[in-house]
Amino acid sequence: MTRKLLAALAGAALAFGALTSPATATEAKGADFSVQGSWACTIPTGKTYTRAQNNYNVCAPFGWAHSFYVETPYSGLSACLIPSGFTYSRAQNNYNLCAPSGWAHSYVLQVPRSGLWVCFVPAGFSASRTQRNYNVCAPNGWADSYLLV
Repeated sequence: MTRKLLAALAGAALAFGALTSPATATEAKGADFSVQGSWACTIPTGKTYTRAQNNYNVCAPFGWAHSFYVETPYSGLSACLIPSGFTYSRAQNNYNLCAPSGWAHSYVLQVPRSGLWVCFVPAGFSASRTQRNYNVCAPNGWADSYLLV
């Protein structure tokens, strides 16, 4: 009875792993990153990621390594990395989202434009006003927001 139960559990675990595991490193290399969302071992320039996982034998042969859910950035996307050409309007502290098994910030991305309140002023812009907010640009803390002109 115990052997049958263990065999059934092992089979279920394998089936579950096949359904939930991200793309292998080989699949990620050939992925089309113009499509929203692909698991990869690195983040290409101009892209961002929205989740990270720690996997065995996926991005490192015979070991554990992070893989990233890579997406094309756009205004309003909650992302783990702020790509070049973007700023952000809010920061959040999340567990097990941007850092596997740990706390890390995510950011609500924004394409900079005049009249937008942001958490940092990107190159080529200036700010006409500043206001101090709690839990907007700094999770669980006070930080300044800037009105872009």
